[in-house]
Amino acid sequence: MAQVEKTRAPQQDRSKNRYNEILNATKDLILERGSAQLKIQDIAKRAGSTTGAIYRYFPNKHAIIEALLAQYFDSFDTMIPIELIEINSVEEMVEVLQNGYDQVYQLHEAEPVLRDLLASGAADKKIQQYDLADSRKRAKAIFLSSRHLFPPENWPQLEQYLLLILHVVTPAIHMVLSLEPEEREGMVKLNKSWASVEFFSKFL
Repeated sequence: MAQVEKTRAPQQDRSKNRYNEILNATKDLILERGSAQLKIQDIAKRAGSTTGAIYRYFPNKHAIIEALLAQYFDSFDTMIPIELIEINSVEEMVEVLQNGYDQVYQLHEAEPVLRDLLASGAADKKIQQYDLADSRKRAKAIFLSSRHLFPPENWPQLEQYLLLILHVVTPAIHMVLSLEPEEREGMVKLNKSWASVEFFSKFL
């Protein structure tokens, strides 16, 4: 499974603090300028450090970005557990998907740095692969928890559809968040309509 290469986080408290200071400084700069304008020298200055100290933790700017992304993806596992209990009805399946949408929406709404990193990484094959692997993991979890509701001959198509809707939800959320606040409610309802009892009943 493709993954963002996680930089090994230091174990000692002092090193952990320095490591986190670098990541926090990077977040601040992304909020101000965007990730495309990041420079190691500026990160070091904002972190109250030196470029040499930065390179002790990260080989380059991309490694810092990947470490930030890894933090965000790890937080998904806390918000949206991978291991689900058995889903007992199509209605319950739709509820799980729509609640998951709400949680992802809230995370991206609260984290403009995450939105910037994913948008700027859209052309980065490594980040694309990591994002797809995460979508596959979540689609597989929901599929395994709900497939008993459907005839086995429909399982392959069901799993493909779950992957599709889970993978396209992030760019769809980013589009909604680019709209004026008064336009968002209707678009959120439209996005969530991808997961409906009526649609999944077609797999029965």
